[in-house]
Amino acid sequence: MAAAEGTIIRKTISPYDITSNDNPGSLITQVKLKGKNYDEWARSIRSALRARKKFGFVDGTIQKSTENSPDIKDWLTNNSLLVSWIMNTIEPSLRSTILHMEVAQDLWTNIKEHFSVANGPRIQQLKAELVECKQKSMTIIAYYGKLKKLWEELGNFDQIPTCSCGLCTCKRELVLVIRVKERIRTRSVVTIIVLDMIQIVVFRFLAILTSGVVVHEE
Repeated sequence: MAAAEGTIIRKTISPYDITSNDNPGSLITQVKLKGKNYDEWARSIRSALRARKKFGFVDGTIQKSTENSPDIKDWLTNNSLLVSWIMNTIEPSLRSTILHMEVAQDLWTNIKEHFSVANGPRIQQLKAELVECKQKSMTIIAYYGKLKKLWEELGNFDQIPTCSCGLCTCKRELVLVIRVKERIRTRSVVTIIVLDMIQIVVFRFLAILTSGVVVHEE
């Protein structure tokens, strides 16, 4: 039966597909793992691999094919490619501390166990950094960016549960909740900046008063 007129046929990309730009020496993200920046690095790797539909090789959803499967060679090729990509994003000084793994999923898990900070301590650390974060010599844009980054990382520990069964009808409500949470975070960052600026103005005014300078009103 012919396709209905106006029907758009969308070509899907297979996780096994490899382009001419995909080679073992590729650097899929500019963020390099240095140790303490594991969360930022992991987010960057996830985004890069999901954009290529290859994160399944890392999280285990794309399992190794059987030896008799026609996909086994493609799986092995992609797995080796991902191992190289991950290792390319690790600082050379840290590579010697990571066990040699030939399976991308095992490598990903090993790095997580080695560098990931437990949720509880990390959440407390982020909250403390938010409280202590001051503008000082930073520009407003740089200050806003630093605060927003802290809020976003803190938000990653407060993920909204989603359903994968395909039977739920609450997706619209979940989108609204996500948008509200994002607005709250943005307003919180702006509030911190405003309060910090007010504090600076007050301190400067008090400094003028205590310096003995008399301010005459016209």
